[in-house]
Amino acid sequence: MTLTHPAPRYTLEKLQESYDLSIPQAVNIMEKFGSEKDRIDRFMRRCDRHRGLKAGGTKSRT
Repeated sequence: MTLTHPAPRYTLEKLQESYDLSIPQAVNIMEKFGSEKDRIDRFMRRCDRHRGLKAGGTKSRT
């Protein structure tokens, strides 16, 4: 029988610290992804990339 290691998980505090989130934001993410670290990290990378594109696209022309 082959045993696999359990998936790494976030605690609420660690998730807040890692991504600078409010408590309600962190709770929503943990409920959505079951606190699985790999899935949350993948999701947050996509959010950060999307946020960066929005911020970069709002340059004013003078």
